[in-house]
Amino acid sequence: TIGDSVNTTGNVSSTNGGTGNTASATLTVSAVLPPSIAKAFSPTAIVSGDTATLTLTISNPNQQTTLTGLTVTDTFPSGMTIAAPVTVTNSCGGAVNDDLGGTLEAGDAGIQLTGGTLAPNSTCSITVLITTTQSGTNTTGNVSSTNGGTGNTASASISVGSGVVDLEVSKSADPTSVAPGGAIRFSIVLRNNGADAADGATFSDNVPAQVTILNVTCGDATNGAVCGTPSVSGQDVSMTIPTFPSGGTVTVRIDGMVMGDSNFTNTARIAPPTGMVDSYEANNESSAPVTAATTGTAADLVVTKSVSPTTFTPNGALTYTIVVRNDGPNDVNGATVTDIFSAALINPQWSCAPTGSASCAAGLNNGNLVDTVSIPAGASLTYTVTGVVAPGANAPINNTAYVALPSGFTDPTPANNSASAISNPASPAAAPTQIGSIAVVDPVIVKLVDPALALPGEQVVYTLTVTNPSSAPAYAVVVSDTVPSVLEIISATATQGTFTISGQVVVFNVGTVNPGQTVTLTVTARLRDDAPAPSAVTNTGELRHQTGNPRVSSATLRVTRGRLPATGLPPAEPRTFGDSIALLGLGLLSIVAGALLWLRARRR
Repeated sequence: TIGDSVNTTGNVSSTNGGTGNTASATLTVSAVLPPSIAKAFSPTAIVSGDTATLTLTISNPNQQTTLTGLTVTDTFPSGMTIAAPVTVTNSCGGAVNDDLGGTLEAGDAGIQLTGGTLAPNSTCSITVLITTTQSGTNTTGNVSSTNGGTGNTASASISVGSGVVDLEVSKSADPTSVAPGGAIRFSIVLRNNGADAADGATFSDNVPAQVTILNVTCGDATNGAVCGTPSVSGQDVSMTIPTFPSGGTVTVRIDGMVMGDSNFTNTARIAPPTGMVDSYEANNESSAPVTAATTGTAADLVVTKSVSPTTFTPNGALTYTIVVRNDGPNDVNGATVTDIFSAALINPQWSCAPTGSASCAAGLNNGNLVDTVSIPAGASLTYTVTGVVAPGANAPINNTAYVALPSGFTDPTPANNSASAISNPASPAAAPTQIGSIAVVDPVIVKLVDPALALPGEQVVYTLTVTNPSSAPAYAVVVSDTVPSVLEIISATATQGTFTISGQVVVFNVGTVNPGQTVTLTVTARLRDDAPAPSAVTNTGELRHQTGNPRVSSATLRVTRGRLPATGLPPAEPRTFGDSIALLGLGLLSIVAGALLWLRARRR
């Protein structure tokens, strides 16, 4: 009987010694435990029709009893069969047949072990090469033995696709500790470790609500990989990688501003293209933990923003004015100003004018505003953004600018680190129609400077003439002029449209230029007293419009020390030592040539 049995003797005694004690002993009879089974495929992902090894591992948990009569049947799911040639190993003894008990052959839909034997506290295994055309999970029947009874079943899954990849995600956060109002960047490296290309693999990242997403980019593609275009919807970032060969990598960067004061973790994921399978899914996601910083150097950065006009028309100009200031108490070096413009704004351009010792990007810049700046306490930056409203725009254009602190700073009022401006559509107007052949619109820009020769301290006038020789209007014409730093801008004029002056940049929002129309723009500037002389200063104007490529035109101003009274031209420059040597050489050559001619004449 299974269990503990206690046997106690009677008292021991002797004739001359009398009665002694009793004695007891316990005999424990244990049940023979059943076998257990585990199952695995290797590899776990294959191309349809390829092979994988199925391994059944049987264990004997009994410490002293050998299990006999081991039996298990494994009937495969649809699409899975024994591969040819039949390849089987068996360390469990007994016989391995098909799942119906017949001889094992290629194409059979299962296997069966009968009559196996397994020593105490040991394992044995059966391997068989299979092929399959479908993904699925395979479960065995119960494993059993004659003396141990019935044990468990075992399951394993295999994935089947048109190709096998091994996609990997590696994610990091910089910095890893951020105060409210601070900037953060998540860098996500996506890698294809598999043998096959993974064109069309998809990346996704649900960014925690504590982070305001400012900008998302993809770059640093290697080994033939090609970045896709990141998409942002609320807190969800996604991207399809169009070209992703074996060994290729791309890096996605998510720039944001932390607004919450609690710890969080951000997780990124990658999935194989439709129809393909991943051989190792454990590395398909990666997380980056971020802690909330509670201390740092205090600085209150503030953003204000306005738009003109507040009511737009398609093909019309739109101008944003963004002011970023530091209300202190400490200077900030390395803050990030970001403004990602609406797709309804065509050809956005921006420039920055700092006050005091603040610094920002110089000149005229194209595209979204992303600028790393320094703002001492009490200083400010003024950004001027110009663009053209897309022809089909009919919904409000709402745009937000942000400033984020660098690591090590804390903002006492992070709520004022962003500002928005909205422009609403005006009543729709009928668009002009081109009848017949398609018109090619190609406006022309010509730039001149008067006078073309000037002394330091004198004024010059640049004239930019925009003409439309086409048979259709040129819409959304914008002319920009980045004036060289040796000139101080005094004023500007335009016979049509509006203009803004920001630092050394003048931007003219001309608007529509009709066929045959000419628009004249001027910039008056003064040569600075320390302008180098003699020198040549080239100034280039750029014209952009709704369709077609940008056009440029340049004018060169010659800076001189003075003018000759008779000609008005600059005086000749002093001869250099090199010039003197060259003239001496020419003189000697002339003397030698003359002597040779004289000798030839005498010989005749």
